[in-house]
Amino acid sequence: MGKYQDINCPICNKPLENGEPIVICPDCGAPYHKSCIEKTGKCIYDDLHAAGKSWQAPKREEKYDGMASKRCSRCGSINPGNGLFCEVCGTPLNRPENEGQQRPNMNDPRPNMGQPGWQQGPQPPFGFPGQNAPFGTDPNQVNQMPYDPYNTPFGGVSPDEKIDDIPVQEWAIFVGQNTPYFIPKFKYLSDHRKISSFNFAAMFFNCFYFLYRKMTLLGISLLVLMLALQIPSLLINIDLVRINFNESAKALFTSDALISVANIFSFIRLIVMFLCGMFANKLYKNHCYDKILKLKEKYPEHGEYVANLTKSGSVSKKLILVLVAIYFVFSVCLSFLMVYQMM
Repeated sequence: MGKYQDINCPICNKPLENGEPIVICPDCGAPYHKSCIEKTGKCIYDDLHAAGKSWQAPKREEKYDGMASKRCSRCGSINPGNGLFCEVCGTPLNRPENEGQQRPNMNDPRPNMGQPGWQQGPQPPFGFPGQNAPFGTDPNQVNQMPYDPYNTPFGGVSPDEKIDDIPVQEWAIFVGQNTPYFIPKFKYLSDHRKISSFNFAAMFFNCFYFLYRKMTLLGISLLVLMLALQIPSLLINIDLVRINFNESAKALFTSDALISVANIFSFIRLIVMFLCGMFANKLYKNHCYDKILKLKEKYPEHGEYVANLTKSGSVSKKLILVLVAIYFVFSVCLSFLMVYQMM
């Protein structure tokens, strides 16, 4: 897929990406087949040139299984025509059958007593939906959160855009958790060809962060590395505990050389943590990109593709819980080891 995927040449009305060379108008940015522009000799959008405007790609109506697609009213994502909920943010796509009908006025008990929908007894703490609405608004309509593009799953990025030729909404479905943070980061890294964008969570949690994001191989490698770098400090701490409880005890591990190694390893751990924070977003973007392309190739059917995007992406909470349990067991065993050494 390229930049002009599904766009036709304005002159011959045939797809641009069919292997033919493409020419871009320097004034308005309209794309043409090279052969077509050579025949006409000029761009056909004289009105855009006169108004100083740029050419915009026409928005096409996507179809799924012969049905017109549906655009989510909350995040703007394109969804299958037979979908009930937005695949990205979960907003209902179909309007309720009784939408638009007059809701009973909950503030006036006289005409509604005994009618369906009238609730007697204590009212909710803040009244019924729409009650005490501002002057000039309909008090019988349900209050809705105003649209905020930076609070959508795309963090202000248009759902019609693509990042590295993959639609933004597919990135959002795969990322799952915290998409308002990652989608703008991915777009920034792609548009500016950057290799770094600092992530403080990745710096502080390093290996656990990557495991949480299902980057298993990298997460396990970092976990092994960070544990190995802690071994000299751990041995020194064991000796310190033994000597504090028994002054006559002989140091088993502590030495000037081991202390120097422990200090060096501690400095290396800080460097590794900083590098994790510096390159985590780029590494995660590459991970998502590779996984999405493989899933797109493996599952050509849209519904199956989206289902596997959700399943393969998002986060791994169970793995983190398992690691916390392992860490707890390891801490208990280490405590017993120190007690044994003191005896």
